[in-house]
Amino acid sequence: MKILEYLKLRAELEGVEHDLTEEFFESHLRGGFRRFYGVIVDSEGVVIEDQENQSPELMKHWKEQQL
Repeated sequence: MKILEYLKLRAELEGVEHDLTEEFFESHLRGGFRRFYGVIVDSEGVVIEDQENQSPELMKHWKEQQL
């Protein structure tokens, strides 16, 4: 799931823990949630935008990896 992968990467770069699971995101996506920690996703959990990202290079790197 892309949101999970992205937030793990962001947490690693920010030096913080990340312990949310795929089940957490699946449940919340089914419930209609589309924003997690400032990250906007589509109904499948694909990252669209990160409004709280402190590093512009992170989103650039992420998008390059997704091609």
